[in-house]
Amino acid sequence: MRRGVLIALVIVALLLIFYFGRALGGAPPTCGVCSGTTPFCDLGKGACVGCGSDTDCAAGTYCIPDGSCAACRSDPPAGCPAGTVCVGGAHCYQCGNNNDCPSGELCDPGDHTCKQCLGDIDCSGPTPRCAGGTCVQCAISTDCPVASPVCQAGVCVVCGSDGDCPGGYCTGSGADSQCVPCVAGDGTRPCQDGSFCVATGGADQCEQCRDDGDCAAGQACFGGQCWRGCSSSADCGAEEPNCINGVCVKCGSDSDCAGNAPFDRCVNGLCVQCAASGYNPDDCPANTPYCYSNTCEECAPTDGDSDCTAPGRPYCRLVNPGSASPSYQCVQCDGGTGCDPRGATPFCGAAHTCVACLADTDCPTGDCSQGACVTCDRTHPCPAGQWCSDSTGGQCIACRTDADCAASPDGHVCADGFCRVCGGPQDCGGETPYCRSDGGACVACATDSNCSSPTGYCGTSANGAAWGSCVGCTGDADCTSTAAPYCDSGLNACVGCVADSDCSTGRCDPLTKTCVACTVDADCPAGQVCGQGVCGESCYSWVPFSPQSGPQPAAVGYGVHAPSPFYSPASNYDGATSPVVTAGGGGPYAGYMICGEVGANTAVCTGYWNLQGSSPTKYYMDGAYDTLHLQDGYSPMYYLQADPACGTTLATTTDPTRALTFSGSPICASSENASWELPATRAFESYNYDLRRCHNMFADGAVGLISQKVKPT
Repeated sequence: MRRGVLIALVIVALLLIFYFGRALGGAPPTCGVCSGTTPFCDLGKGACVGCGSDTDCAAGTYCIPDGSCAACRSDPPAGCPAGTVCVGGAHCYQCGNNNDCPSGELCDPGDHTCKQCLGDIDCSGPTPRCAGGTCVQCAISTDCPVASPVCQAGVCVVCGSDGDCPGGYCTGSGADSQCVPCVAGDGTRPCQDGSFCVATGGADQCEQCRDDGDCAAGQACFGGQCWRGCSSSADCGAEEPNCINGVCVKCGSDSDCAGNAPFDRCVNGLCVQCAASGYNPDDCPANTPYCYSNTCEECAPTDGDSDCTAPGRPYCRLVNPGSASPSYQCVQCDGGTGCDPRGATPFCGAAHTCVACLADTDCPTGDCSQGACVTCDRTHPCPAGQWCSDSTGGQCIACRTDADCAASPDGHVCADGFCRVCGGPQDCGGETPYCRSDGGACVACATDSNCSSPTGYCGTSANGAAWGSCVGCTGDADCTSTAAPYCDSGLNACVGCVADSDCSTGRCDPLTKTCVACTVDADCPAGQVCGQGVCGESCYSWVPFSPQSGPQPAAVGYGVHAPSPFYSPASNYDGATSPVVTAGGGGPYAGYMICGEVGANTAVCTGYWNLQGSSPTKYYMDGAYDTLHLQDGYSPMYYLQADPACGTTLATTTDPTRALTFSGSPICASSENASWELPATRAFESYNYDLRRCHNMFADGAVGLISQKVKPT
């Protein structure tokens, strides 16, 4: 008897090979004998694998798509604590890719943690540098402006130690730090030029004298300086002709400075431009309205950058220091700030304007001249097919006129010496009437004013949206509806939530972007399931039936064994009996039965069959009608029964974690008549995690995961 069973099993295995060879239209997949660390046969791949499901793995490990057991699994998630994801089947990390991180953060592929930035390209505005995964004002001191030239913990400050203050000392810390020439009352921080440290109420100052006793014979102290002593103006010379308080000075009042414009105000014996510090339109002209150190300036450094409001010149800096006429002006850039690091002029030059280069090493040609990378001149011609923009020293350009771009793959319009798709709106039209700023394409918008609700914002290279496309939002500030207050950076659309933290209760549904009570069954109380965001009692149940008992309505079912993650496409049989297929090695299951009953003892079936213990279940296929006749005495099938309160319409989903299951496997449904209504002749199959999709068992049928539903309350 045993020998007969063994022979039958061998014949069954050979017929399986024959079946797959015909069904797949090529050489049949074979596994041979599977044993050792790969004891299971993947019939879809024709290879021995370590597992076919989690039950094949040791406790605490899980079966992953490549057929091996691993410490954790990413899809469906298993083995990792909440808030972490499985990476490489071996470790649980905060993230495996950017989608695992909160909005606005990126996944670092090195340590798999979510960070604000991975490089400078991820930062902009007042914090353009990336340091330790955070966007900061500076990474090194050369990133800082002259007014606060030291980088300390990512922030530009005046000083961090005395070494940052040549000829002086550093007091305070952080934003309150300042360099002072001395500290009154501190014998360890005197004036380094030998003068006297005087407390002034602000930063202490080094002065030549404190009183007459500090001056040489014949001199007196006035305004912290030693002047020639006098009893009357007759004792004074032409340079300081006025005797005031016993010293010879330039002036004693504004009238002494008359005719000396613009130095027509008298302060401490000197004729100066202005007297009162700060905004002083009375003493200063409109183009330099601020008084600083008795000089009229375009901006006052004591006000920070607040005096500079003109577009493109946001910084107040000292220009031409060390020259005969230094001045504070509003400038384009300073240090590492103000210039676009990805633009044509990424460096800040000595004149505080953005330039192409500061040194030869900044140029691909190795030649920097007056802030510009020079690629050609009279002695260095351009390569064939290019022209020099300036014979005295300029750039090699691709074109001079549109005619030079006739054969260019980059576009047929000459703009700024390069062949582009467009040079301006005159080159565009229709639904894309605007030219993108880089000339690379005609687009739907150039600014927000070109867009209208509900997509009222224009995507740019700066805001991260699709460049030149009108989108619903570029940030949360664009979302004003209380129903959708968050901007999804992936969709550029206003949504109800992006993460669970956006919901006052429940979870954020990643598919609908709305706050719901649940997204998976584990979110619900025991005995309930999650259906379309709501916890409750399932609408569906699997009911066993026997094909011998007569027709059942919408009788669509499985064999009694757990579904396998592997599958084989359906194929008509043109012959007689088709026996069951055994798993490699002759184990107790080899797949599952997928049938829809259409008459007494008859069911439409697709898939491959199961083994009933050591005795095979026997079916045969009628080639003429593509029907399966079940012989007597074998296990029951199952069909899907819906509660009357739920209706007969089957909903679908793309997420296997939200699908109806059979024996723990998400269930797909396929219908020859493409109907999603019950009752209908329907076949079911399990979701294929390896391919991340359902398999269409009918060439022209609809196919998808059946969404779990709960009974109405």
